[in-house]
Amino acid sequence: TSEPAAQEARNPPPQAQEHHGHRHEEAVVHAPPADHTCAADDQRRIAAEQRAADDLAKIDRETADRVKQAEQDAANQERAADEEAECQRQQAQQEAEQQQRDADAAAAAQAEAKPKVMRRAEQPGTVFHQGPNDRTEFNKPVTEVLEKRKGEINADNEEKKTAIRKKLEQNKADILVAAERKRNEIQAQMKQDQQQP
Repeated sequence: TSEPAAQEARNPPPQAQEHHGHRHEEAVVHAPPADHTCAADDQRRIAAEQRAADDLAKIDRETADRVKQAEQDAANQERAADEEAECQRQQAQQEAEQQQRDADAAAAAQAEAKPKVMRRAEQPGTVFHQGPNDRTEFNKPVTEVLEKRKGEINADNEEKKTAIRKKLEQNKADILVAAERKRNEIQAQMKQDQQQP
C-alpha cells in the first residue's frame, strides 16, 4: 500500500472524525441509565395496573357474592312468611272447625228441646219457624268467617313479601353503589399514579 493510504487509515480525514464524533454524542444521549429508568417506570406502571385490575376483579366478586347473599336472605324471609301464613291459615281452619263443632253441639242440644216446641207448633193456627241455631244457619257464618280470615292472612302475607322484595332491591342498590364508589376510587388512584413522574 502507498504511504498516503496508510496515513489516511491511521488518521481519518476531519470529516470522518466529525461524523464519528456526532454518532458518539447520540449514543451518549441514549445512554443505558435512561433506558433502565424507562423500563423501571414501565414495570411500575404495569404492576400498578395489574394491582388495580386485581382490586377491581375482587370488588366485582365481592359485589356478586353480596348480591347473591341478599337474594338468598330475601328468599328465606319470603319462605318464612309463607310458612307463617300457612300456620295461620291452618289455625284459622282449626278454629272454624271448633266453632262448627260447638255449633253442631248447640244445634243437637236444641234438637232435643224441639219436640216440645214442634208439638206446640203442630197445634192449629201456629207455624213453626226454624231458629237461627239450625245447622244450616251455622255453616254459612263459620265458612264466611274462615274465608274472610284466610283472605286477611293472604293479604298480610303479600304485604310482608312486598316489603321483603322492596328491602332486597334497596340492599342490592346500596351494594352496587358502594361497589361503584370503590371502583371509582381505584380508577382515580390509578390515574393519579400514572400522572406522577
